[in-house]
Amino acid sequence: MKAQRIHDLSLVIACAAATTAGAQVGLGFGGGISFESQHEIVPGTNEYRIDGDFAFDPDQGGWMKELIAPPGGWIPDMVYAVHETITFFPDPTGGAGFPLSDWHEHIELGSDGLIWDIWELDPMFMVNGMPAPGLMTMFNDERTDIWFLFDPIDIGPNGVTLEIWKEFRYVGSMPMDGPVRIYEYPTPTPGAAAVLGIAGLFSARRRR
Repeated sequence: MKAQRIHDLSLVIACAAATTAGAQVGLGFGGGISFESQHEIVPGTNEYRIDGDFAFDPDQGGWMKELIAPPGGWIPDMVYAVHETITFFPDPTGGAGFPLSDWHEHIELGSDGLIWDIWELDPMFMVNGMPAPGLMTMFNDERTDIWFLFDPIDIGPNGVTLEIWKEFRYVGSMPMDGPVRIYEYPTPTPGAAAVLGIAGLFSARRRR
């Protein structure tokens, strides 16, 4: 059954605290991680709700989200949902206006070395309330990495809002208390797949 989507969760992070001169935190594909945050599950549900405003700065790195285990730990074969709303604004430094053309995510193995199957059900990727144009999802055989590929989207002076839904499942045999870490990058460098050692191990499906 599709996980219930809940729309109210206070973030553990405050993006405003990390901004300078009124600009959003930079997020891009320049390598490494430029921003880290921790998030707790919505009480009484199986969903994490994450929001953030960022400047699309290709010179900056990605975003590492640490999901704190729910009370009682991660339960084997339980499906957990992550619902994100992310708004990108143009680079405040006036850099080149790169379009947004794809999105890459990687989920870590559990602390016990077992794989998290993050793509339990169909992920969704929306742009300004509509399905991303030309959307194709691509993921590796281990189902720990996913690429959302779509037609280039101009961020524009008023920004662009992404809404992403995904679900993951723990495949261990005993509950686990450690956090889950998800790494996300807008428009990753062409060598990202090779760096992860998964080049050529993809399945792809275009959403209609």
